[in-house]
Amino acid sequence: MLHYALIASFLTLSFTSIIGMPQSALAASGDILGAPSVKTYSAQKLPRWGAIQQSTLNARFNATDKAFEDWDGFITKAKNDPPLRKMMKTNVFVNKFAYKQDNWVYDQDDYWASPAEMFKNGGDCEDFAITKYFTLRQMGFDASAMKIAMVYDVYSGTDHAFLIVTHNKVDYVLDNREKMVVARYMKNRYRPHYAFNEKTVWVYDSPQMVQKMRHDDGSIIAGNR
Repeated sequence: MLHYALIASFLTLSFTSIIGMPQSALAASGDILGAPSVKTYSAQKLPRWGAIQQSTLNARFNATDKAFEDWDGFITKAKNDPPLRKMMKTNVFVNKFAYKQDNWVYDQDDYWASPAEMFKNGGDCEDFAITKYFTLRQMGFDASAMKIAMVYDVYSGTDHAFLIVTHNKVDYVLDNREKMVVARYMKNRYRPHYAFNEKTVWVYDSPQMVQKMRHDDGSIIAGNR
C-alpha cells in the first residue's frame, strides 16, 4: 500500500503552500502527468527510500540468490538495447512477480520493499515501481530521468503508484497494471500526490476529495492495484 502517513503530511504542507502562491511560480515548477508541483523537498524526507537505495546499491553485487542471478542476467542481456526497448522489457520482466499487499506479507498497512524483498515475497504497486527504478538504474538510466509517482486514480477512486521515465523529452509510465504507455495519455485518469527520485521529492496539489477525507479522520481508500 502507499505511504499514507507521508502523503497526509505532504498534502497538509502542499495545501497550505499553494494558497497565495503566484501562478508563475506554479508554472515554473516541475510537472508530472500535466500537473504542476507546489513544493519540493530533499529525498532525505523519505528515510525508508534512502535505506532501500543503500541496501540495493551496496548489497546486490554480492547476492547469490537465484532471483538476483535472474535479475542480473536480464540486465546483462538488455543492457545494450535502445532505451525504449529497455523500458518495455523492464516493465514486462518486473510485472511477472506476484502482486501481494503489505499486510499479507509484512503484517503492516504500509511497507516499501527493496528489490531483494520484492523478488522473495512479491509486492504491491510501489514495490513494482521501486524495482523497475533500480533495474533501469543498473542499465545506465540517470536518476534525473526517473520519478516514482504516487497518484490518485480518478477512474477507480483508489491510490496507486508507478514509475515515470523521461526519454527524448517524452514521459513514459511503467505500471504493474498496464503495458508501458506515454504519460500524457493517462492525464485524465491520474492526479499526482507526490513523486520522488534519489535527490528530490515533488509534492502536488492533490484531489480535494482525498485531502478532505484524510484530514478529517486519517482514513484511506482501499487500493485497487
